[in-house]
Order: sequence, then structure tokens, then C-alpha cells
Amino acid sequence: PISTVGRQGMSARLTAVAESLAEPCLPFFIERGSDRPVSHARVANRVISWIEVGADSKRLEQWLGRAAPAVRIVEGEPSVRAIGIGDRELRTS
Repeated sequence: PISTVGRQGMSARLTAVAESLAEPCLPFFIERGSDRPVSHARVANRVISWIEVGADSKRLEQWLGRAAPAVRIVEGEPSVRAIGIGDRELRTS
């Protein structure tokens, strides 16, 4: 199911939240909408370009299918290890 949430002129649609809560290595999905105009130049530096997660690689690949975004999977406990935002890398350890 798809849920819609909103606050202060911004909205987002969410799906797969229940599955993500049941299996922490599975992501849920967000599609952001906005009633406010967005400067694409300002947003370009804040876009997630990749994510590194600890997970059961076979299960995560099955969940994401062929539409997998730039996900780096390392075996281990479910967790976000690092995120690439623009040209920056944010790492948890």
C-alpha cells in the first residue's frame, strides 16, 4: 500500500514501510512532492548518489530487483554504513 504524508506545504508518498519494519535490511521507498518551487541547482548537491548497507545480499537483491539504485551491499547486520550525497561521503564508522 501507498501512504501519503504531508507537513508545511511538503508531501511524500511512502510504500513498503511494513516490510521494512519486519525485515530491517529491506528499504522502504519515498517519493517526495512539494507545493513549493524547488531550485534544481540547490538540490543537485543534496541528492543521494549511492548508499552502502549491511544486509543479506541475496534477500536485498531479491527485494530491489532490476530497479536497484546505486546500492553497495556488504554482508553483516542490517545497517546503513555510508551514504554518498553529491560529491561527499558520510560514513558511520
